[in-house]
Amino acid sequence: MSTAPTWYDLLDVEPTASTEEIRAAWKSAVVDLDPTDRRFQRLSEAAAVLLDEERRRDYDRSLPTASVVEADTRDLPAELPRGAAASSVGDLPTTEPGISEIEPASVEVEHDPAVPERPERFQRFVPTGTVPLWLLGAAAVVALVLVALAAFAWTRPDPKAIERDAAGAREAAERAVVPVLSYDYRTLDQGQRDAESHLTTHYRDKAFRPLFATIKKNAPGTQAVVTTKVVESAIVRAGEDRVEVLVLVDRPTTNKKQTTPVTYEDHVTVTMERSDHGWLIDDMTT
Repeated sequence: MSTAPTWYDLLDVEPTASTEEIRAAWKSAVVDLDPTDRRFQRLSEAAAVLLDEERRRDYDRSLPTASVVEADTRDLPAELPRGAAASSVGDLPTTEPGISEIEPASVEVEHDPAVPERPERFQRFVPTGTVPLWLLGAAAVVALVLVALAAFAWTRPDPKAIERDAAGAREAAERAVVPVLSYDYRTLDQGQRDAESHLTTHYRDKAFRPLFATIKKNAPGTQAVVTTKVVESAIVRAGEDRVEVLVLVDRPTTNKKQTTPVTYEDHVTVTMERSDHGWLIDDMTT
């Protein structure tokens, strides 16, 4: 059985810990860490899983047979560029397989009596005989490998580009969650338009519009007003076209029975997708 630490170990909480205890442990653990620090990202990834009921159940079921934590954060480097932790791009091997095993062809030197000898530094070595077929085949294989690696190096994602894109997706997520999670019973139509400008068509039609229809039905009667403020965010994982961001928000809320704002602290896992219009929300879990 793996002895690697679990998400609970990373956050220093018991497997039976409540949502409030996990959120408090996460805040305490990252309070002095920069968001670009890899430890911040690992701790945030743990919080994203354990603060989501469904993902936590799936994770708990996996614990008897495997551990999803791959390394203790104490062994991680202090700093890691934003977005690079989740990149799947590897480095090219420093040597090509099989090259060091190819033996050079033997070379013999034969002097033609009809040609006067030159000084030694001008003598030319002329190979005699035929090149073995196995050597030609090996050379062809090596050439194909080199061509394939060159093509891979040309087409593979640039890690620095992924890092920049992930940072842009994170900023877009922070901007987007404010209108998406806010509404005012007096300006519901405008609020819906503002929110939908940050959503993919898929997420808008599948999840947001059905939810906002319910809000439109109930908010005027309750006179509900919900505002959103971003507290902190972190990149959980990143790829070329999709980036998952954990965003912590405060949501002061009022209604006709509660005129003094009550602030709710929420964690939001946002999946950002690249589009022709920039980064848009394609999924959201609160």
